[in-house]
This record gives sequence, C-alpha cells and structure tokens, in this order.
Amino acid sequence: HKKGKTYIINYTLTELEKLMSPKEFFRLNRQFIANHSSIDQLEPYFKGQVIVKLDPPVNSDIVISRGQTPLLKEWLGV
Repeated sequence: HKKGKTYIINYTLTELEKLMSPKEFFRLNRQFIANHSSIDQLEPYFKGQVIVKLDPPVNSDIVISRGQTPLLKEWLGV
C-alpha cells in the first residue's frame, strides 16, 4: 500500500533483491528498490541518467545510472 509507512528490516538491499520478484521490484541504485506501482515518473537528468519520482515521494533525488536507465525503461515498458 502507498501509505508512506516506514519499516525496519534486518536485510541488506542485495539480500532483499534476491527475495523479491524481479517482475514487481527493481533495484534503482545502491539505496532504493522500488515496486512497479510506486514509480510515478522519470525525469531526464545528466548524460543519459534519469531521476525517478516515487509515490509516495521520498526526500531525496533517486538518480539512475546511465547503465541502469535502459534496463529500468525496459522493465517499465517505456
């Protein structure tokens, strides 16, 4: 649900990534894994990178690397 709740977990993002369905979740960068439905929009950034806007929003820019950007767009069907 998109209620903006915070949960404390005892897994690294790498461990979580292995437990989650790659059809539903995408590793955006070293700090974020997102569910398909939580990605609100992509904004062009710098040299082929994009910034992901989430719903609910977070208080920092989520920058996607040039290498990950095409993979993210493919995953989103963009």
